[in-house]
Amino acid sequence: MMQVLFQPESFAVGAGRLLEAVCANRGITDGSLHNRLEQLAASGDLPEPLANQALLVKEYRNIGGHDDDREITPEDVLLISGFVEGLLEYLYWGPEKYKRALVAFEERQASRDSQPADG
Repeated sequence: MMQVLFQPESFAVGAGRLLEAVCANRGITDGSLHNRLEQLAASGDLPEPLANQALLVKEYRNIGGHDDDREITPEDVLLISGFVEGLLEYLYWGPEKYKRALVAFEERQASRDSQPADG
C-alpha cells in the first residue's frame, strides 16, 4: 500500500486489499468485503468506530478500483492511511507492544525481587 502513496486510486485499492487480508487473518472469508467487515465488527474484535472507519475505507477502495466520476485526493490518502493504521494498531501492533512491554516489566520485577535486600 505504501508503495503507491502518491497514486491515490491505487493506494485506496491497496487499503481495501489490506482490509481483505485482515478479515481473512481473523477467519472471515465469506461474502463481500462489506459483509466481512460487518462480521468482524459483530465478532467483538473491532469496536464500532473502527468498523465504521474500515467501511469508509472500503468505499474509497470502490472509488479507486472502478471507473467512477469521483476521484481519490491526496487528502483522502491521509485519511485512509490514518484509518488503516488505527485498525492495525488496535488489532495487531498495540497488542504486540503490550506483550513486549509486559514481558520486559515482569523481567525487571523478577530481577528486582531476586536482589538481596539492603539492610
